[in-house]
Amino acid sequence: MLHRRTTFGLATGMIMILVVMRPVYIEIYSAEEYTITDSWQMAKSELESHSIVENELIEPSEFQETDEDNFNATPVRISACGDLLMMKRALDQGISKGFRSLWKKTVPYFKASDISFLQFEGVASDRLVSWPPNFNMVHTTSTPKGFNYPTKVLDDLSKFVDVFSTANNHAFDRGFPGVASTIATIKKTGSLHTGTRVIKANVTGNYMDWYTVVTRNDRRIAFIACTGFVNNNPIVGYRVKTNDSRIRRSILHCDSAVHVVETIAARGDIDAIIAAPHMGTEFSSVPAEKQIEIAKALLDAGAVVTIGNHVHMVQPMEKYKTKDGRLTAIIYALGNFAGGMIGTDPVLTKSSALAFIDLAWNNKNVAHVTNVKYLPLCEARDNFIMEVLPAIQSTTCRREYAHVLKIIGQTGFVEPILPEEVLSYQPN
Repeated sequence: MLHRRTTFGLATGMIMILVVMRPVYIEIYSAEEYTITDSWQMAKSELESHSIVENELIEPSEFQETDEDNFNATPVRISACGDLLMMKRALDQGISKGFRSLWKKTVPYFKASDISFLQFEGVASDRLVSWPPNFNMVHTTSTPKGFNYPTKVLDDLSKFVDVFSTANNHAFDRGFPGVASTIATIKKTGSLHTGTRVIKANVTGNYMDWYTVVTRNDRRIAFIACTGFVNNNPIVGYRVKTNDSRIRRSILHCDSAVHVVETIAARGDIDAIIAAPHMGTEFSSVPAEKQIEIAKALLDAGAVVTIGNHVHMVQPMEKYKTKDGRLTAIIYALGNFAGGMIGTDPVLTKSSALAFIDLAWNNKNVAHVTNVKYLPLCEARDNFIMEVLPAIQSTTCRREYAHVLKIIGQTGFVEPILPEEVLSYQPN
């Protein structure tokens, strides 16, 4: 997701302003230190005096709410987090202290769902290094050298993640061998992936290669991931150019994903489709117009929720009524799950969210999103040790907590949730 940056500027006083492609300005956070409280209601009252300028691009959809009494008694809850894009400092900690040290405090919350989903950005391989060999580049460096992680990363993540998206702009950071290694590693762990595939020469491939299916509560849930672009890869030995025709056959681009979703939706054996577009303007808390367009197109094509990422920051969530009357949800971006990115303002890149999407089926067996809840997360950095945890649990994460609440907010359809509330859910 390291491709290009939007412009940042500092306004007078102590408020940071983010300048996006359109003349829309959003207050990110106040310099006032917020007090961590034991309840969302008390935290919300502290934030009410700091208004946020509404983004004109994402007005709430207007429709009559579906009567919940018509829904099935056995829902499916999906948990989803932001991107895993790991800088060298995070990898050094993982290698020396174990990768579980980075996210151990979030694992119980992933498990408090029926299906867990994560965007894996980069390559997993223990042998695909840069050429000529350079020890510092074995695992990762900053762009343009790309991101390559030890396979132990996936070994640990797979213990609490069911489905990985592998469609992103860094998927080819070790060329086609890197794509193959990442897929093989995920398969070896027993988890599933979507978004990339290994192709043979002159083979077009089948649309069924682009999605994977998880069965929970007697429901077959299809996951499909796509990317808005792929980086040109300059690494000697693994060079890949974006105009290489093989790329289109190896990774699903979002402009092609809408048709694939339509094809899946036409099948009679899929109960719901989850789409994960990897796109947007980096370091922007406002969804780009193309993000909004693709998300709504995927939902109108048959998906029930879109889980976006790529921008390294938290973006809003939106309810959306499809053209055929289904209640769906758009999650534009959940930030960086883990990785140690610094950025212009650490508050923005340390903030993320773990989303919980509840799916239910009406009397006509049509899937709807009944609500979306989110747990604000923070990448705490104490004594050079990084760990991701619920932001409300750390006194060093006051601003990150406030930032996530500010950007995502509370609408009735989208609600924040406390850690103990998450753990009260019992997966079926």
